[in-house]
Amino acid sequence: MQFKKDSSKTNTQIVRWLHSLTYQGVIAAIALLTMTCFLVKAWGYHFNLNLKFIKSPSFQKKILLALLIMATIDLFYNIPNLTAAIEPGILKETERYLLIVIFLAGFNRFPKYRIPVAIYGSAILFGLSHLSNFGWHGESFTATIAQVIGVMGSAFIWAELYLYTGKLWLPMIYHFLMDYIYTVLIVGVPLLFSIWMLFGKRRQVMEDNTDLILNLNGRQSMI
Repeated sequence: MQFKKDSSKTNTQIVRWLHSLTYQGVIAAIALLTMTCFLVKAWGYHFNLNLKFIKSPSFQKKILLALLIMATIDLFYNIPNLTAAIEPGILKETERYLLIVIFLAGFNRFPKYRIPVAIYGSAILFGLSHLSNFGWHGESFTATIAQVIGVMGSAFIWAELYLYTGKLWLPMIYHFLMDYIYTVLIVGVPLLFSIWMLFGKRRQVMEDNTDLILNLNGRQSMI
């Protein structure tokens, strides 16, 4: 009888865990990630979840360290359900990856503007997407606007973290941690830091990775 009770308890826990995965949208997030892989390949680009590291002459370890520190500082959120944090970490970062590629490709004829447009365009759209939270579980309009501004600040850093490293899993992890340990910070510091990233050797590293993301080096070699 004890064995049956233990077995029943285990089955119940498994069902709850599976229900949590489906309810929180984790499976949908993984499905979008898979679809994006094939979609971007069809566009003729590399799907850079983990872009092969080719050290740029302008790459600086201290800048990477600063990006990681800034992203870590941004981790002050409340503690929700674990699977509720996994879903946006994968889903939202995949969505923003698509936005970044679209902006980079759309402005590829304007090399001076493609990276700033991709960073701020994807961040603004990412922030505005949170307007749908208004009224959700009684969330007020003021709280929604605060959230929109807060996540924009994070999105500036995450977009640059991806473009600087070529590792999409890095912003995915930080997004997951932010939703798992959450406190909204003002957008000012991340915004100023993101502007600083757009100049000098820091900018050149993102330019080099943008060429890799858009597979420009491969196309130029074929011409």
